[in-house]
Amino acid sequence: MGVIIRQLDQEILIHYSGFTHFITLSLKQTLTVQNTLGATSLIRGDDVIYQNTYEGFIRSLSKNMTSKHAWKRRKFSLPNIGSIEGNGEQKRFHLHVCVQKPLNIPELIFQRHIISAAYGNPWIEKSDHAVNIAILATKEDAVRAIRYSLKHGLDRVLIA
Repeated sequence: MGVIIRQLDQEILIHYSGFTHFITLSLKQTLTVQNTLGATSLIRGDDVIYQNTYEGFIRSLSKNMTSKHAWKRRKFSLPNIGSIEGNGEQKRFHLHVCVQKPLNIPELIFQRHIISAAYGNPWIEKSDHAVNIAILATKEDAVRAIRYSLKHGLDRVLIA
């Protein structure tokens, strides 16, 4: 499960400037699932489902950044913070994600892995505009991205 950070941690987090990318992921509001007998049902997304979606996205992205042997030894996770935004009525649910790209991974490869991790998750939309990737070129960009993620408080902030 993701960790909900305390108020005191907010200032530490804001001053951490290692994040290199700000990603917005559009989420499905509902998902149709089929059981083994072929019956279908509609599941409405909620904070628990979207938290699991966030964790799965970060796990998939992190796994692609290391060798299979290293991944089996220790489950490395990229530095990250995210937030769930939306209420499903006036504003559609989506995730904001700040993540740090490993230095040894080329930019285009990293962006391909981001898209692949998103498209492999059933709760993330598969449309052309479902994944928005912004490069955080300066420390100020990173601080703005973190503040934007924290704009609604800490209730829906996640770290995987």
